[in-house]
Amino acid sequence: MSTDRRSFIKYAGALLGGTVLAACSTQEPPLGNRLQETNVEPVQTPNGFRFYSLKRDGDPLPDGKTVQNLRYDAVISDNGQIAYTAFDEEGRVGLYRMQVDTSGETPRVLDERLVIAEMQQLPNGGLSTPIGGYHISNNGDVIFAMESLIGDAIPNEQLEPSFEVSNFEADGFANEGPEIAEPGMSYNRSSGIYRASASRGVELLVAAETTTAQGHIIVGNFGPAVTAGKEMLFTAFMKYYNEGSETYDSEQGVFYLEDLEGGAENAVLVQCTGNLPYGLFEAEELTSDNVVQLFGLIDLQPGGNYCIQAHTADPRQMDMTEQASGQVYLGTMLMAGSARDPGSALVLSAPQGLGIAPANHEMAIGLGAANHGPRISATGTMGSIITLSESVQRLYYGSRLVATSGDLSPSGYPIESFLTPSFGPDGEMYVTVQTPNSMELMLFDGVTLRTVLRTNDTLVGETTPVSLITLGTLIRHVNRNSELAFTVVREDGTTALVLGVPA
Repeated sequence: MSTDRRSFIKYAGALLGGTVLAACSTQEPPLGNRLQETNVEPVQTPNGFRFYSLKRDGDPLPDGKTVQNLRYDAVISDNGQIAYTAFDEEGRVGLYRMQVDTSGETPRVLDERLVIAEMQQLPNGGLSTPIGGYHISNNGDVIFAMESLIGDAIPNEQLEPSFEVSNFEADGFANEGPEIAEPGMSYNRSSGIYRASASRGVELLVAAETTTAQGHIIVGNFGPAVTAGKEMLFTAFMKYYNEGSETYDSEQGVFYLEDLEGGAENAVLVQCTGNLPYGLFEAEELTSDNVVQLFGLIDLQPGGNYCIQAHTADPRQMDMTEQASGQVYLGTMLMAGSARDPGSALVLSAPQGLGIAPANHEMAIGLGAANHGPRISATGTMGSIITLSESVQRLYYGSRLVATSGDLSPSGYPIESFLTPSFGPDGEMYVTVQTPNSMELMLFDGVTLRTVLRTNDTLVGETTPVSLITLGTLIRHVNRNSELAFTVVREDGTTALVLGVPA
């Protein structure tokens, strides 16, 4: 495995909410071909794609810097705007957006702008920190959650007490980014969810310390934020007043905004950490030991339909410090429901031995850990990767098993592991797989799998082969025109931002 691939596995594991298997030998026999189903009609998909490089190492960036290398992520909107991140020659990470025209023979970049870079002032007055995951809406608005440094670096003992600071090693945080504080010094922090539109610039959508109409105080530590039209789903830590003890309790919650223009105070709590609610699950053995410790990745479609990755833990095995650091898990469940229908959440997959039986529902998968974040299509179908053991993963399209570790890819190589799938406009599913010597980007039309790009292929007009494919690290890699946006690493170690255009 090359250094680039090791870096990718580490980075992708963080974005996907789980672990990307680097290499594995199948410990279970292949389950055979499960795709030939007579009662299923394939959806219409492009006959093929032409893959173009839009940005490469050494190319100029719109802020006057130069690309040192591109990170392993990119997203695309329905109106042809692509967001991506890159390291510049100073080692700083920037989030950028470009407008692409695909109406001609080859794609043209019409406009390109910086969205946000490290140590740049945010609307809350703080300085931005390194950029993690992000999302793009249909109209090209870029949504991202970010922590900010407030004021100058001060001695750790002078930090203002807050929920956020108490759950972080102050020195460790202070030493992130290009401007490093002296040992023993740190910054007060805040956080928020931001939207960057072409017309209004960067604006704060959800601020830390917002009190919702339900009485929850959103204190920050924001996780993923996903939009679908005017709707938004996001995770955050919260506190609320416990009248019985006259104290504030703290938990992580999943919040839903039916209209994000209405303000964060209208956010409705969809799920929260703590004991699993009895009424929502078919349980073989449900006790206070089975708790949701943290939420991972999420996805949302218009109308409030969502899916969630939920990490469970046994509180007897750890203290609260260990829980906050995420060192011990019992397993990761896959949950889904409607944010507009409280109490609709169902467990669709749960690890064996957790004591929770998945719901009796047509979308239920069964026993297995949802170690990768799920995706949901515009047609309501979920795409998920379920892990059975360290060496066995399975790819699902709804409740239908599409492929498993050990199956042969369309190119004839045994599949070792999968990246999280992405969906096209008609529910078609794209998924990147790892084989012993290569990676393949496959397209599933509801009936069959076929490969549209593999390592050792070359991009249009280039001669250096592709060695690593990253489609699947974020949610929106495909737009309504079936155009694909992602990054690749080539055999010479250089990176490229790629646009796939239907042929």
